[in-house]
Order: sequence, then structure tokens, then C-alpha cells
Amino acid sequence: MADKIDLEGAPENLLSKLLPIIVKNKVTSQMSNIAQVAAFYPFIKFQNPELGKAAEEGFNWIMTSDNLKATESITKMVSQAKGQMGDNPQVKMMITQMLKDGLSKKMDLLKQNPQSAASINKQIDAINKSIEDFK
Repeated sequence: MADKIDLEGAPENLLSKLLPIIVKNKVTSQMSNIAQVAAFYPFIKFQNPELGKAAEEGFNWIMTSDNLKATESITKMVSQAKGQMGDNPQVKMMITQMLKDGLSKKMDLLKQNPQSAASINKQIDAINKSIEDFK
């Protein structure tokens, strides 16, 4: 049923409730919709460890998949939030490390799927741009 719900623009509390189900069942059609929660898993883990674990699994799922829309959703969310984070070096370091981990996963994906290079390279470029934004 999770693949039949329209979660485009859904409130964060609804996404938070459905995130574990979507990730556990690998509901690919919802991958880009969970990005707004998955993009902030390092912070969610402090407030709600169980949800944070599901968000981290969602982030890793996105980063190990060839899904341009979902990857761009994560980088867009992170870039938009940059202005609200102030100049906190710890926060910048956490986001940068998360993005670097994601980049590493995308590089591995590219090695395993060279036939998808065009799409995966766009995702790698989006992540690299976000990393640069946080320097």
C-alpha cells in the first residue's frame, strides 16, 4: 500500500511514520519522497534513534541506487538547510561527512554499473556540489 500513497509534498510527520515501512519494503516509487527525512538522519538519530536508524537506512538505500530524482532531493534539502544551520563547524562537518559517505557509495555504484554512467555521474556531480557548498 505504501507505493499507492501520494507523498509528494507530504508533511514531515507523515513521512516519518511511513519511512521505516518504505525503506524496509524498498518502495522505490517513494524513494525521492523520503529524501527530506533521510537527508537529516545524523540529526534525527539524536532526537529519535529508531527513526534515525530508518532514515540512515533510507539515505544509504538512495546512495546505493541509481535514482537521480532521490539523490537530487537529498542534495537540494541539504543545500536549502545550509542557511539555517549558521556557522556551526560541527554541523557542517556532520553534513559533509554524510555527503562524502554518500559519494563513496555512488562511486561504488558507478563501478558496478558502468552502463548507467550518465545518470550516476549526474548524481555524483550533485553530491560534489553540495560538498563544495559546505566548505
